[in-house]
Order: sequence, then C-alpha cells, then structure tokens
Amino acid sequence: MLEEHEESLPGFEKLKLETLVVSHKTVEGVVQSFRTIGRVCGKGPEGRRMEHEYEGRLRRIHEKTRRLARPRVLLALDRTLGSGHLADVYIVGADDYFDRMIELAGGQNAYQERGVRYPVVSPEGILWLNPDVIIDLVPQSILGADRPEDDRGRLGRVVGVTAVKNRRVLVFDQDYDFVPGPRFIRLVEDWLGCCTRR
Repeated sequence: MLEEHEESLPGFEKLKLETLVVSHKTVEGVVQSFRTIGRVCGKGPEGRRMEHEYEGRLRRIHEKTRRLARPRVLLALDRTLGSGHLADVYIVGADDYFDRMIELAGGQNAYQERGVRYPVVSPEGILWLNPDVIIDLVPQSILGADRPEDDRGRLGRVVGVTAVKNRRVLVFDQDYDFVPGPRFIRLVEDWLGCCTRR
C-alpha cells in the first residue's frame, strides 16, 4: 500500500493481512519500490532488473533533454467540466511527483510559487502564466461520450497564450495518467515530445 493510505493499516492488521508500505510520492520512490516489492515477494532479481531498467530509461531521457532550452509547462490535473466555459482549473504547483515529471520531460513548471500543491487558476491566471506548453490531463471516464470534444479542447481556447498560439496544447485522457506508479515512464516519454518539439 502507499504511504498516503497508512490510515487503513489497523483494518488490515485486524484482518491479519500482511501489508507493505511503499512511497510513490516521488518518481524516485516509485523506482525504488520495484526493488522493495520484488524482495518481499521473493522476486528480488526481477525487482532489481525493473529498477535498473527504469533508471536506464530515465538516464536516456535526461541525455535527450539536458542541453535543450526548457519550455514553461502548465500541467492541468482537473477542472470543472460541462459548464460551457473554462472554470476552476487545478494545476500542478509544489508537487514533487508531477513537477519532477515535467522536469524529466525537458520542461519547467510554469507555476513557480511554492507552498500550494494544486493551485486553482482562471483563464486570466493561465494568460498571466503564459506557458509555452499546456498539458491537460482529462480522463476519458470523466468526459463521457456525450461531450468529449467540447471539454477536451477548452484549454486550447485561451486567447493570447503562447501555447495556444503555437498549437502546443496537448490532452492526455488515459486514467493511469493520474496514478503515481510504474506507468509514469510512459507519460514522461509522451511528454518528452511536446516539451522538446520546436
């Protein structure tokens, strides 16, 4: 189980279920958990192999991005849908996991204030931040079939924003995009293209 679910431990102990707590609050924590989980499950070599594989993939990504200019990336995690207008956009602020993923993909977080993990911004706030790239995470399961295009493209309509003018607004709609875990590497590799494309 993840650290943030530790309040469930007494219930598992009461049921006499063995538990293992790992940290997925950071990219590094996810990678280190492969070794821990592998060791506890009697699959130590497989866990170490996964850890080394991911470390290698991260090194290759770093090599691709380390000498490039870093675009300012606004990462939207959630927003009010179905209202007919853009409202209450939750973006990544001081979040170790998503902030680090932006950095790994070759960007820098457009929101530099520390202290708030997921600040809420308006269209005017997006215009003020003026990101070079907007990554909009909107899970398909929330969008629904009746209004996918209306809500999917809404961040791409904020007039005057550099990312909009340069058509660098990307929507990712897989539910796993939001879950800190082994598939984070696929998301970083997807973002790599939008953060480094000129």
